[in-house]
Amino acid sequence: MKTILFVCTGNTCRSSMAEALFRDMFVQAGKDTQGIQVVSAGISAVPGEKASPQAICVMKEMGIDISEHRSTKLTKRLVDRADLIFTMTMAHKDNVLRVYPEAEGKVFTLKEYANGSLDMRKLNKELDQAYFDIQQKNKKIAKEFEQRLAQLRDQKKELQNKIKDIDNQIKDLKDEFNEYTVEELECVDLLYKRLEDVDIADPFGQPLHTYRKCAVEIKGSIEKILEKIKNN
Repeated sequence: MKTILFVCTGNTCRSSMAEALFRDMFVQAGKDTQGIQVVSAGISAVPGEKASPQAICVMKEMGIDISEHRSTKLTKRLVDRADLIFTMTMAHKDNVLRVYPEAEGKVFTLKEYANGSLDMRKLNKELDQAYFDIQQKNKKIAKEFEQRLAQLRDQKKELQNKIKDIDNQIKDLKDEFNEYTVEELECVDLLYKRLEDVDIADPFGQPLHTYRKCAVEIKGSIEKILEKIKNN
């Protein structure tokens, strides 16, 4: 008797539906499928779990009852007994072969086997070639990118140097401008000092010696005024 094993993750959705569909279809096929046993299991299945409500509903719509299905965990015994193992994904297939390398040659994804394993091998080779081409182009682009990046960095450095030079020129111009008016500015300072000299500062709130100084300033100014009056 030939045994076909369907494998997914939890054996409550995909592989349980695949098992039920396959069994229903080969029963309808009659004698051409006599001697075939079909089972299913899950790589990470918790034994004894029911099929998911959604899976039960979908199968019911197709006239198949899987309400009595109970999940089974994938074991070496199941792998060894199976003549063909159909996984739902490449990841499932890789997992089976990693744990049970002796299953090489009888493990396929469901679609891989249905579409022809030779075509899938060719597709994988083409895929490998495509990745290789991508890597080669990336290497080439990376070199060109580095060259362009280096050029842009040089341009940036050149611009930064130009900006620094312009800043220095602006500073020099400001210094030169200030030199044109340095005499006038000195004159302004002297005039402000003279303006300050004609003021007698308010001593309010200041120490006693400030009042004394204020009195001396007032007295000195009055003496000069009286002297001018006498001379007139």
